[in-house]
Amino acid sequence: MSDAFLSKVEALNEYCSIEIDTQLESIALPFWSLDEIKQGLKRREEWGVPSHLIPFQGDWHDLLCLDQDTGKVVYLNNDRDIVFSWENTQEFLNALSKEEVARDTTRKITSAWIDPDF
Repeated sequence: MSDAFLSKVEALNEYCSIEIDTQLESIALPFWSLDEIKQGLKRREEWGVPSHLIPFQGDWHDLLCLDQDTGKVVYLNNDRDIVFSWENTQEFLNALSKEEVARDTTRKITSAWIDPDF
């Protein structure tokens, strides 16, 4: 585990957005403490996260992880696809911003059903 980066990741909670593919995205959840990161290592298999990835932020559906093999920081979606990656922790840190970004809170209808007895 890369303690140098991960031991300081909780201090990143001062940032509220991150640049992903040239667009600022809101950071909705806090970065984890080192203890939370260590506890998370035990949950990787349960949540289908490859063992070489160390989660350090997210809700276990979407996660930011440190790839201990390559040093990359990866953003995983719920299907465990890599949505975006940064070549190293410094590139990831450079992508963080204190600029607040409005989150899209509009609800999208994914299905509709009308009761025939209505």
